[in-house]
Parts: sequence; C-alpha cells; structure tokens
Amino acid sequence: MIIARESGSPFTFCRPLAARRILAYAHTMDRIDIYRSAALLIRQHGDDAVIEAAMKADAMLDKGDLDGQRVWKAIVKAIEELQRGERKDGEPIN
Repeated sequence: MIIARESGSPFTFCRPLAARRILAYAHTMDRIDIYRSAALLIRQHGDDAVIEAAMKADAMLDKGDLDGQRVWKAIVKAIEELQRGERKDGEPIN
C-alpha cells in the first residue's frame, strides 16, 4: 500500500512502515530504505526516475530542508546505480 504524507515531507509515496522510518530518521536512513525508495521511483517513473528524485532534492533545498535534500540526493545516486545494474564498488546488483 502506498500512502501520501504531509507536503513538507521528503517522501510522498512510501509504504507506511518505510515512511515512518524515513520521516523519523532521515539523517540516518538505512541504505535499504534508500534503495527501496529508488526502486519504487524507477517503477513509477521509469527512465525519468532520476529526474523526479533530483527535482525533489531541489525542492527540499528550496524549502531549506537540508536533511530532506541529502536523502533525495542519496536516492538519486541509488537510482543511477540500479539503472546501471551495479553498485559503485562494481559489484552487480542482484
């Protein structure tokens, strides 16, 4: 189930448990949550997922939410890795 969160939130389309964890711990977000969010964006937006995430990062910066921007920038990197099919360390993503 995908839910909508308050408009100031860095995540407006997360699963309920992930959304609570992300909102509560945005600055110490688990890597798995970053990759789950990236995968969800890829499913929703396909090749435009990285653009969507980058726009969210810009929107967070415009609002002065540096933690939110940091999270979205991490999601941008994860999307790029998932779309390439490998992590930065060269290991394939299974």
